[in-house]
Amino acid sequence: MKLPSPGLSLIAGSVWWGAVLSLAGWVLSFFRILTPISYGLVIAFFIGITFWFLKGLPWSVFFRRNLKRFRRPLPAVFAGTGCLVLVGALLYSPSNYDALSYRVPRIMHWLHDQGWSWISTASQRQNYSGTGQEWLLAPLIALTRVDLLLFMPNWLAYCLLPSVFFRLLRGSGISGRSAFFWMWLLPLAPVFLLQAGGISNDLLGAFWFLASLALLPGSRALAPSPATSLIALALATGVKASNVILVLPWLVNFALAFARNRGLLRPALLALPLAVTLSFAPMALLNWLHTDDWTGDPANEGKMKAESFWPTWAGNGILVSVATLQQPINFLPRDSGRRITAWLPEGLGDTIRRAYPRWEIPKDEFSIEENAGWAWPLLGLGLVGWLGSFRGARNRVSNLLCLAGWVAGFVMMGKLASEAMPRLLAPLYPVLFLPLWVQPKLHRKFFNLGGIGVGLFLIIPLLLAPSRPLVPWLTIGFFLDKWKGSGNHTERIQRVQQAYQERSLGLNPLIPSDLSEQFLNILVVSSGNDTEGPLWWPLGKRYVKTVQVDDPWTGPLPDLILIRERDWLVWNDRVGVSTKLQMRKTISLLARTGPEPWLSLTVVPGSK
Repeated sequence: MKLPSPGLSLIAGSVWWGAVLSLAGWVLSFFRILTPISYGLVIAFFIGITFWFLKGLPWSVFFRRNLKRFRRPLPAVFAGTGCLVLVGALLYSPSNYDALSYRVPRIMHWLHDQGWSWISTASQRQNYSGTGQEWLLAPLIALTRVDLLLFMPNWLAYCLLPSVFFRLLRGSGISGRSAFFWMWLLPLAPVFLLQAGGISNDLLGAFWFLASLALLPGSRALAPSPATSLIALALATGVKASNVILVLPWLVNFALAFARNRGLLRPALLALPLAVTLSFAPMALLNWLHTDDWTGDPANEGKMKAESFWPTWAGNGILVSVATLQQPINFLPRDSGRRITAWLPEGLGDTIRRAYPRWEIPKDEFSIEENAGWAWPLLGLGLVGWLGSFRGARNRVSNLLCLAGWVAGFVMMGKLASEAMPRLLAPLYPVLFLPLWVQPKLHRKFFNLGGIGVGLFLIIPLLLAPSRPLVPWLTIGFFLDKWKGSGNHTERIQRVQQAYQERSLGLNPLIPSDLSEQFLNILVVSSGNDTEGPLWWPLGKRYVKTVQVDDPWTGPLPDLILIRERDWLVWNDRVGVSTKLQMRKTISLLARTGPEPWLSLTVVPGSK
């Protein structure tokens, strides 16, 4: 049997590891044995299979040859970002708000229940969201019992992106020289770079989708193959429901490959049952069984279902365009959102807001993990390369795949009313501008120097990222204030840093020190979007239940109640539980809301 190259084996191997862990999550849940021991046995078994498949590959030659590449400027820039991302991830605890408010808590509930379960919670996103990332994080939590390594799936995906981009570009008819140039630059887009050291899930979905396109041609298990490609696509859709639309560009790519090789259909059909199991399909079925709606949100409580296609599309178009111009550094005025709204035709802004309640134009000074998107320097450099190459790569594969990407993005932007659209498009950005990723025929030396400059420029937000800063923020703010004669920068920096630092701790500061080492049954009276995740640590000593202020509450009395001070009188009048105040503490979870007073209360014995 002809062995695949080590580089292809790493990409395909990552896909199959994702498949095994996702399948293990569902199977172990079915038998109610989602435990550390079960995970340990599954992982040990698959490690043995991995070594058996990969033996005989020329790994020494592969690593020796690839290490030499990093002597060149662009590969060295990428390698430097990988190291910086790793340092930041190891220095700072996870602080992604979505992950701490519903992705990590749902994993904790599943581990407690020894399997997937529909959770009684204030945040319904813990129930209806995709499980693709969670099934990767669950064994890390179960086996290590800490949150230190939760960034690893994203970081490993980021490290493999250059190889994925090279094979995607070569498969699209772009020359090897151009593919080698862009494979190092495209991963530096803020939407990839800033998530590489955190626990957001957009990067993971993008990696699997791009891998599905890169792995399609071929016929071997650990090399490009339709089966591995289909599995990668399924994993991408399993991460979040919005990725289901990615099936369209994949089908176009598959049809183009099928036209060249009719033998691709059979292995794809054989892999289809496994792919359906790994996709969003199981969650769609469970959502329908529990809510009579495949999305899990029949009443649109999350306000993410578009009520009207065209206003939503227009709103998302503005968001994505502005976000691209703001990346990596925002040179637009601070009131650019107000100015853009004022420039809109009369009535359009109100029409968009009625159809799109979550619509808000970002105004961050630079790219941050939550609002990261594509970046204008990459588009500008790509446009120069496209013009200099006499209109870029002219081939059917590139053009049709690009067209399919635009259709998928068009539909997503009209159907999904989410202010996170700039990062939700992460899987599609490289495909949307596929013909641009070429080099000019003349003056390549200057073009390459421009690429190095763009790469270094894109690193700036990584150094400044408030979630994992690698430079002294307060010192920078002090000099900015001294230069401009104001104290605004230092004050804002302190507020943002406080929010990110306290977010990683969540509501843990409300736990009394004399109770911190004993098992606690905690009730959080929540807004439905609070960072519940950190409360579950140390693992095995906490059980957390959340309710909203207006939700009916039944069940055994908790050991500890955590509630915002402003909600206490209303909730206590309705519930009527006798409590004793343990502490009152001001906590800042979001920079835009600022510090909020919280209460920590214990239930008086004998209360009803």
